[in-house]
Amino acid sequence: FTDSGLQLISDHLDNLEVLNLCETLVTSQGILCLASLKNLRIVNLNSTAVSLSDYEKLKELLPNLTDVDVKYTDADLSC
Repeated sequence: FTDSGLQLISDHLDNLEVLNLCETLVTSQGILCLASLKNLRIVNLNSTAVSLSDYEKLKELLPNLTDVDVKYTDADLSC
């Protein structure tokens, strides 16, 4: 699964609330496509290329996000 798949999701699944992208090849560009999914509440970005700035921007653009898994990414501050 790559950025082009995320673009399709963001173009066609407006009411999506939960998305699991764990261990996919999505990049910063694809992750930021999620900003159009205003109903997104839960997203798993575990083991992806998400950066801390991508994560912060996504949280800013999608205030309804209640659960974002960023384990094993550059945004994982628990280490």
